[in-house]
Amino acid sequence: MKRNAGFTLVEVMIAVVVIAIITGVAVTNYRSSMQNSRRSTAQADLMSLAQFMERTHTEAMSYMPGATPAAPTLPFTVSPQSGTTYYTITLQAITSKSYTLRATPTGTQTGNGILEVDSTGAKRWDKNNDGSFAADESTWK
Repeated sequence: MKRNAGFTLVEVMIAVVVIAIITGVAVTNYRSSMQNSRRSTAQADLMSLAQFMERTHTEAMSYMPGATPAAPTLPFTVSPQSGTTYYTITLQAITSKSYTLRATPTGTQTGNGILEVDSTGAKRWDKNNDGSFAADESTWK
């Protein structure tokens, strides 16, 4: 007797489940990779703005230059500088001798934690996204 070649319903269902699991893992890894990439871009942008602040200080001997001391206007306030915005950048605290730059995640990056760099070069990342910086959050790693 000749047997029909083909797949049973159980075999097809097992294949579908395996594909669904692999797809789920791949999508999760992709999203995580994209968040890490966007955070790295924001870190680079913060460092670029920190260099801008240091140039301002070198030229004016103050982070708040001018006859009427005022915070300088940042050359850009979003990261990345073009395309979809994933971080907004603000001059969080400034005096004539110190500053703090902050990148706050927005859009799909929300929940990935605030990034900061200050005039001493200290870098902070609110990894657990609780709005404050714990002792173990004093680095971007």
